[in-house]
Amino acid sequence: MAQLKTLADIKDPMLFLDDNYHQMSRRIRVENILHRLRSHRVISEDDQETVLHKYCTRLLQAGLLIDIIKTKGREGFEKFMEAIECEYPDVFQETTGIAPRLTKRNTKIDNQRHASMLILDKMGDLIGIFSQQITENKKQMREKELEVADFQSLVTQLKTDLDKQLQDQKLVEDQNMELDNMLKELYNEKKELSESLAKEKQARQKLDMECASLRQKKLDSLYDNAHLPVQKSLAVNPFVSGFTGQNTQGNEKTRATKDKASDLERDLAQLQESNDRLQICIEEFKKESERCRLEQEKAEVESQEVRLENDRLKAELKKMEESCRLLADMNQSLVREIDMRRPPRLFGQPVTMTGSRPLH
Repeated sequence: MAQLKTLADIKDPMLFLDDNYHQMSRRIRVENILHRLRSHRVISEDDQETVLHKYCTRLLQAGLLIDIIKTKGREGFEKFMEAIECEYPDVFQETTGIAPRLTKRNTKIDNQRHASMLILDKMGDLIGIFSQQITENKKQMREKELEVADFQSLVTQLKTDLDKQLQDQKLVEDQNMELDNMLKELYNEKKELSESLAKEKQARQKLDMECASLRQKKLDSLYDNAHLPVQKSLAVNPFVSGFTGQNTQGNEKTRATKDKASDLERDLAQLQESNDRLQICIEEFKKESERCRLEQEKAEVESQEVRLENDRLKAELKKMEESCRLLADMNQSLVREIDMRRPPRLFGQPVTMTGSRPLH
């Protein structure tokens, strides 16, 4: 390679940058030369943002800046090399072989600066790794927060469903109490009807006995009248006339007995009709009692199902609360781990995501 005297002697700037790509990207820091390139309008504000924020390590940032300079033409190349000459004269002389126009710096200071730059490079790489880890941890934390929010929403929904189930259970219990009260009233009514039926049966038996006695008396009277002797001349014989008077009185008694028997038969018919109505009421009462029993059994089954559903919902709610507690513990552990991994401050200055503060 021929000895170069000026930058104009470089025939192909693109080839020159490719040949010295590794050495330049390893030695320079983009923060020290970007302001010069911006002031000479070599790069735009978008180019500067891309260089500073696309990559987090110094080596990749310097390589990206060199790639951008390759697209800016010869004028951009010369301005870039002038910035290198001003900020990094040792790099300028090693790559071009041209003595820098600035006064040569103290070798000891340059060595110290080079060692400091290596340390800062390592710190920049660590910062990049930590920043990526922090970004991933934040992403995981956001996902966990979303999961916790979903769990909390589900828990709220389960609590709402549980409250609704408890209200339904209370309503069913109230209905069961009403059915029990109705059943007690029906039992009391049945008892009263049974007592009334027993009294009616006793009265019926008494009437049956009275009717049987009256029928027997009527039969005896008819039998006595049928066997009395018939006299041909009733008006002549006073004895016959007296007997005839007695017979008339017996007939009157018989008629009275018949009337009383008719009254008794009429009362008996009324009692029979009342008995039939009572039987109908008893049948209806039995049907109503059976219906109440079936409703009570159905209500008990529904109440048992509600209790089982409540137990299941309580178990699910307990599991959800346990999951929420575990997620909260995981989030706290993750926050503590991020705090522990956070890089320390360098030389009392806050650490930035784009690199450390340059050492002048």
